[in-house]
Amino acid sequence: MTHAGASPGRRIVLLACLGLTASLISPLGGALRTGATAATAAVTAASTAATTPPVAAAPAPLTAASPPSAAHPFSDPIWSPFRDPARVNCVRTNCPGPYHGYWAIDFVDPDKSTFDPIYAAGAGIFHIGKVMGKDTCIAPGAADSTGTWVWIDHGGSRTTMYTHLYAVLASEGQLVTPATMIGRMGHNGNKAPCTANYLHMEYRVHGVGGTRVPPNVMLACTANGRVSMPSSLGYASWDLVPTNQDPKRGLKPNVYTPTATNSCLAASRGADTPNRPVVTGARGPASATVRWGVVPLGVNHTLVTIEQWHPSLGKYGQPVNRTVAGTTSSTRFTGLLNGRPYRFRVATHNGAGYSAWSPYVKVTPGRATPLAPRAPRALTTTRTSIRYAWWLPAKSGTAITRFQVARRCLVRGSWTRWAYTKVPAHVQSTSWNLHYNWTRMPLGRTCQVTVRATNSAGSGPWSTRSRATTRR
Repeated sequence: MTHAGASPGRRIVLLACLGLTASLISPLGGALRTGATAATAAVTAASTAATTPPVAAAPAPLTAASPPSAAHPFSDPIWSPFRDPARVNCVRTNCPGPYHGYWAIDFVDPDKSTFDPIYAAGAGIFHIGKVMGKDTCIAPGAADSTGTWVWIDHGGSRTTMYTHLYAVLASEGQLVTPATMIGRMGHNGNKAPCTANYLHMEYRVHGVGGTRVPPNVMLACTANGRVSMPSSLGYASWDLVPTNQDPKRGLKPNVYTPTATNSCLAASRGADTPNRPVVTGARGPASATVRWGVVPLGVNHTLVTIEQWHPSLGKYGQPVNRTVAGTTSSTRFTGLLNGRPYRFRVATHNGAGYSAWSPYVKVTPGRATPLAPRAPRALTTTRTSIRYAWWLPAKSGTAITRFQVARRCLVRGSWTRWAYTKVPAHVQSTSWNLHYNWTRMPLGRTCQVTVRATNSAGSGPWSTRSRATTRR
């Protein structure tokens, strides 16, 4: 079967026409629906009841069937979408033609009179691409259509797509897990006469309109325990599975997925995804540096996206992803346009899947402000004064033109407002001026002091606050 489907651009237009809220990469800033439909609740009840802890007990470990949360909405799409057997059909080049020619996988329902349920391949945010009539076929000469289709954002720009559905059973924006029934297999949008029910499924990176990638290993809970396909079916890859076979002509039997349940989901995830990263950004000449702090144990890579602001369009462009391996906690983007805003966000990945995306951090490349001075280099007091000194910050962008010191003091149990003083960067235009004295102070007065540096790009961050008390 050939299912070229609508182009990514056409899919987005269809979404807009229907007033749906699906996007290429789902933001998590807004409210997310976490309530399952009645059909979903019936499916998930059995698998989650066993993992629900008693009152006052320690929280149960997160599993593949655990109720989803906005803090940890994702897991890798590694589960079979079926519980009833389905015949493996065209993948990329393994069927006698016409064949896809691109990475996808078709599963055919052996019983034309049923509409087998389809489950999420992993935890994520559910989106509806398009809904058509339940038995809508297209003319024989027309281009292939995806029919009714849905997709799931699994985090880190990774998505799965499910087309030709008879029915959609989950809701737009719903958080789903591998125990969630999201739809039913159908023939919606296939060429007439469209009688065979099947699922055309795609795995993509860089969003739902991004690059198709080979179908993943699929896990299934069977009577013999958890199995991994396609190896359990006897094949090293899905594209090696023979399809459209006729045993009457001496060919191998067709290959079917096994009968499966949700029974092993409660013991199959084993670990939580990482917490949402906290991200900062710093600008430099034609560059930006993004940092996300200490990387949690178990993280194997971090995904950083960059989006450039386009003034003529009044919006940011498509995100470009960068993968940072291991426990590295920062990355620098170069070759950027000075004065042009960019925004970045970060997700970390471990054995369970991706974290929720960090909030966006915006950076406008240009001349960099100075780094925070390291202080104190010296901090001494007399009965009426505080002498404060700091180290010269490492070179960052243009030359430092001045420093600014700040002081606040404890008076009658409350801190006063900060008082600021500008300090010239040089003495007689040659020697650095790296200290300041506060004089005429009361006896026994406790104060906090800090300093920052300024250049032609602006003022940098304040140093760590220091505390000092004048003598009595």
